[in-house]
Amino acid sequence: MSMLKHYFLLLLGVWSISIYPLMAKEIKIAYNSDWPPYSYIDKKDGVVKGILVDLLNSLFVEQLSIKTINYGFPWKRVQSEAKSGLMDAFITVPTEPRLAYALRSRNIVYTLKMQAITRQDKALIDQISRVKTVYGLNTFNVCEIIGNGWGYRFWQQHNVKFQAVPKVSNCLLLIAKGRADLMIHPLAVGSAELSRLKLTKKLIILPKVYGEMKFTLLLSKQSNLYSQALVDEFDQVIDKLKREQAYQPLLDAIMAKVTAATW
Repeated sequence: MSMLKHYFLLLLGVWSISIYPLMAKEIKIAYNSDWPPYSYIDKKDGVVKGILVDLLNSLFVEQLSIKTINYGFPWKRVQSEAKSGLMDAFITVPTEPRLAYALRSRNIVYTLKMQAITRQDKALIDQISRVKTVYGLNTFNVCEIIGNGWGYRFWQQHNVKFQAVPKVSNCLLLIAKGRADLMIHPLAVGSAELSRLKLTKKLIILPKVYGEMKFTLLLSKQSNLYSQALVDEFDQVIDKLKREQAYQPLLDAIMAKVTAATW
């Protein structure tokens, strides 16, 4: 083989590798199937919907011209599907174990604010509001969701005891009945569940933010179609929207649309 032909084939190979991720027109994204209003499977039509779904649809479809194929699974399966490469991407906190099998976006895509939910009882609200440290919440009966990694780490870090139950609704009902005093959970999830359970007159979400969950895009290292090139393109889109002061309005519009439909 002549040197010229060898050089041409080498260039062709590099060119193919560099553009291949951007030639693919579909991306498979996995979501938690039971986490409204962030992501859930609509029982009426079986479609995956939610704030995170609409956000990634907007970024991939409208900004990158890549069709999203959305799947809803239990949370453990979401991670295992991405780890194996059966799913291309998902969105969550980029913990060290997840970064072992996924590439992360540089930009924070979405931030969840963690706030306390308690009874609409002035004395109880005043007592909680006067607590200056998280450890001080030990004087209350705290409720948490089984398997909620952020919650477990948060309470254990501050040496606060808690009772764990299977679902958010279980915690809210315990608080309403006086069998628990408070829980700390993402604002939108708490609001949606309060509305669904018709507890908006019995329970209240307090304004103090106890923590944040910062979500990034996570792209499986085992994806057959995509690589770091797509993550870079994704970050450039968010950079552009932020420069144009269009990213927060996009988030606000999606939040308003989804919460109105969910509640």
